[in-house]
Amino acid sequence: MLLVGSLSSFGQDTSTLLALFYPENTDFYRALGLAIPAWFAAGVLSFRDGIGKAGHKWPFRILRGVIVFALVLDIVSHLDMANAQRWRFSWSVALSFVFAGLAIFYCIKSRALAAFVADWQQYEHAEEKEKEKEKE
Repeated sequence: MLLVGSLSSFGQDTSTLLALFYPENTDFYRALGLAIPAWFAAGVLSFRDGIGKAGHKWPFRILRGVIVFALVLDIVSHLDMANAQRWRFSWSVALSFVFAGLAIFYCIKSRALAAFVADWQQYEHAEEKEKEKEKE
């Protein structure tokens, strides 16, 4: 609600609002680039039924790798931010390292995530089995 109110108060000059959050244009484009793997993962998860019915298995196979890749890119981005701050301590950078590291560890070691991905890859086979049961 606050963002909508802010956008409406600036009228046509939305670059002023963008400059509040991203003083440098390169920071905005970097954030967009870092978000692309997350958008892909969210899209695969959102449309898993349609993807499964269409018989496409490759998005499920690469999902874990895409998530880990996005987290590694996030860590690299925060390393760059820490370097720009001349390696002075910052809670936001430190917590980002910790959370991204934990998320990478979870993605690599999680049996639940592996089971979900394997289950989504089996979607097509479940549909075929249901059709066979209906025929009998």
